[in-house]
Amino acid sequence: MKSLNERRFKGKFTDNYEFVMSTFSYYPKFRTLTAEFLNKFLKNNKKKIILEIGCGTGDLTKEVLNLNKNIMIFALDIEPEMINKAKERLKNYKSNKLSLITQDALDYLKNLKDESLDLIISSFTLHNFNKEYRNKVLREIFRVLKISGKFINTDKYALDDASKDKEFFDKQIKKIKNLLQSPKYVDLREMLIKHEHEDIRLDYIIREGDYINQLKGLGFKSIKNLFRENREAIITAEK
Repeated sequence: MKSLNERRFKGKFTDNYEFVMSTFSYYPKFRTLTAEFLNKFLKNNKKKIILEIGCGTGDLTKEVLNLNKNIMIFALDIEPEMINKAKERLKNYKSNKLSLITQDALDYLKNLKDESLDLIISSFTLHNFNKEYRNKVLREIFRVLKISGKFINTDKYALDDASKDKEFFDKQIKKIKNLLQSPKYVDLREMLIKHEHEDIRLDYIIREGDYINQLKGLGFKSIKNLFRENREAIITAEK
């Protein structure tokens, strides 16, 4: 039986992660904006506990750590190779500030106590979960957040306007093809294009309106779209 959490970002994707991310030239801006918003939430002197779901190679983790010294981040990813790269990138940060964990997101969340975290962040990860698994993860996120805790999810959110969304999708496919024209990238190009098409399958796609309604249904409030670029956005919510 196939796991609800299919490991869709592995193999060539993992080996070429930084290069794949370069197909989205505005991703660094997303990371910076996410870290800056998080830092505003961390304005008082009380130490905050943060969980990052899908830390990858530690790009966002590093920005957050550099902005605020009064935090403890538990950075989680299911791919061992991603965690190995994150360990190298973040090797200068002390263990009382950072813990890198290789584990399934839902399994990890289920072992946490109710209202035990101040903030949960995720960057371009939840869209890789099929809807059934993602729904369980979102319920667990709400459970483990403290009252007034924040959830910041930077991810692919399809526009509610399907025709406009297709326009942006087609542009992204064209960009991938142009960037990966070299014969040496043929396998990576085809895998990445396949991945993009899987993202818009009914069992994976996240439409912005549906996602916001789901968060409201779970009990989240103060839901805001802080920034959007094409089919990607930063959406925040408070428990």
